[in-house]
Amino acid sequence: MAAVDKLTRQMLAGEQMSSVAALARDAPEWARAFVDAAERRVRELDDALASARGDVVKLRARAEQFVAENEQLHERLAAELEREPAQPPPAPSSNDRSVIQGPSQERARELAERVDILMAENALMVEQTAVLQAELDRCSTDLDSRTKEAASFRDEAERATEKWRALEGGEGQWREARRRLEERYVQHSTDMAQAQAQLAELKEGLTQLHAQNSTLREQLDEKTRTCADLTDRLEADGDELWQRVQAAGARARELQTSLATQTQRGDLEAEKARRAERALEQVRGDNAGMLRVMSGMEKQLASYAQREEGVAQSGRDAKEKAENALLARDKAQAKCDQALRELERLRAERVQDAETFQKRCREAVDVEARRLQQDLRRRDQEIRDRDERHAEALAIAERHGRDLARLKADADRANAALKHVQAANDAAAEGLERRAADADQRANDAVRRARDAERQLAKSVEQREADREEAEAKLVSGVVGGDGVGPAEARDTAMRYREAQSLLAQRERELAKVHRELEAEKQGRARDAADLRRDADAEKRRLEEALDAQRRAASDAHFQVQAATERHRAQLAKVAADRDAHARDADKRLRDEHETVARLAAYERELEVKLAAAAADLDAQRDYSAQLADRCQVAERRAAEAALALSKSIAEQDLLIKRYARQGAGAAAKAVSPLGAFNE
Repeated sequence: MAAVDKLTRQMLAGEQMSSVAALARDAPEWARAFVDAAERRVRELDDALASARGDVVKLRARAEQFVAENEQLHERLAAELEREPAQPPPAPSSNDRSVIQGPSQERARELAERVDILMAENALMVEQTAVLQAELDRCSTDLDSRTKEAASFRDEAERATEKWRALEGGEGQWREARRRLEERYVQHSTDMAQAQAQLAELKEGLTQLHAQNSTLREQLDEKTRTCADLTDRLEADGDELWQRVQAAGARARELQTSLATQTQRGDLEAEKARRAERALEQVRGDNAGMLRVMSGMEKQLASYAQREEGVAQSGRDAKEKAENALLARDKAQAKCDQALRELERLRAERVQDAETFQKRCREAVDVEARRLQQDLRRRDQEIRDRDERHAEALAIAERHGRDLARLKADADRANAALKHVQAANDAAAEGLERRAADADQRANDAVRRARDAERQLAKSVEQREADREEAEAKLVSGVVGGDGVGPAEARDTAMRYREAQSLLAQRERELAKVHRELEAEKQGRARDAADLRRDADAEKRRLEEALDAQRRAASDAHFQVQAATERHRAQLAKVAADRDAHARDADKRLRDEHETVARLAAYERELEVKLAAAAADLDAQRDYSAQLADRCQVAERRAAEAALALSKSIAEQDLLIKRYARQGAGAAAKAVSPLGAFNE
């Protein structure tokens, strides 16, 4: 189960490097198809487990509801039994009373026995429900733990992705690259000296390379013999690997058969659960029938007829579901046959793939041997050509040294001119800024003076308005109130009022004129400031353009120097690389041969490990299927016990109903009127 749990956690977390995913990615087509089918089957089993869990929850809820109804029924029955002796006897004689009380006591005892039976059945069902709930809780706990592990895996993946994005978006790398370029420019003179030393080393390397060629030819012959031996060993290992693949296919067929059996058992378990649910529904209907029996014998007979009809309908439904189950079994068998045919096809493809791989290996060894022979011949010619290029490289190095000195002098002159232009631009910018600050100061002073004049005019207008209102008040009080104001005083007041009105109008005109003058001056100041700003902006743009032009010129000169330096260094590096290329090429081919042999051996070991892992996974799946089968058998046995208990309960209810019917018929024949009154 440890391997199954690990595989389940990796599937839930979406891990791409799990054992099964790695096997499916590196294995051939038939193995990937088999692993995909196994993963799909595991997901189907998980879905079936979730569905079964929901069914168990529903069954538990219904069982609890059934227990509650039975308890309620028991309480009602006890209450009825307690109230029944207290009821007054009917009017007829003692003979009639004995006829009524006899069946009532017998019915009470039968009802009490029936209630005891139902309570025992309820206790059994509650116990079974508790067992099923414990099993469900264990499965839920396991599922929750796996879900938490999957969530933690997803969180770790998201954090790693965020760290990777943060590293990609870092700007420090660009600064570091710029600093390295500057250091490379400073160290150029040192590199020139080193290049001269490397040219001297090239001459020494040529002599060593001639000596290495003979050694490489001997090693090539030895590797050719080694490849032939390796090919023979791979053919033998391929046969052994095919035998292991056949064994793995047999295990896969066994696992497929086990899965089909488990599916059939799951279907049977679902059918038994449905039968148990129908039986619970029937018991519930029987309880309702008991309530109707207590209310009257006629209602009991009608309920019995309805229940018989329901039983017939349930039988028809059970027959239909059994037919559906048989059809599902046939479909599952067809799917199993198809899977076996697919496995045979994949095995044939694996045989063909192994043969193709062996053929490709032999062809690759032959092609590599021919290529190595051609490379040896070509290398001799390249060594002769390299001697001629050495003289040309020396001349190119001297010419590039002179070009570098000239470009360096041009760059120094460009830097001096750039500094001069920058100083002039800074001085001009400071002058423009001072002029703009003076213009802003003058505009602010004009605005402040205009605001002071406006405040003084506002105070004068308010004073005149107060005087006018006071005069109007006096005039009105003198005319209306008749408080002794004479005509002369009234005329004086009216004259002062008119003078105040004219003075107010004059002040308003003066205020409007001052406002217009201030507005005109303000607009003029704004235009002057805008002109100054435009001039300053234009001058600033001109200076910036000149500065940019100087910078571009300096940058172009710097880039030319860098380009010449890079070309010179590239040529020197090419000369040095040509010296070492052929020696490294021979070593690389030898290493490739070693790596090819190592890869083939590693691939063989990897196949063995994967086959072992697949076998372990198949064994784990088989163990898990066996455990599921055991659980299904336990559930089947419990369902059978529940069905047996329900059958007994139904049979006992039928006997009780028939007994009630016979007793009711006898009582009706003996005393119709008292019985009718009692039933009412």
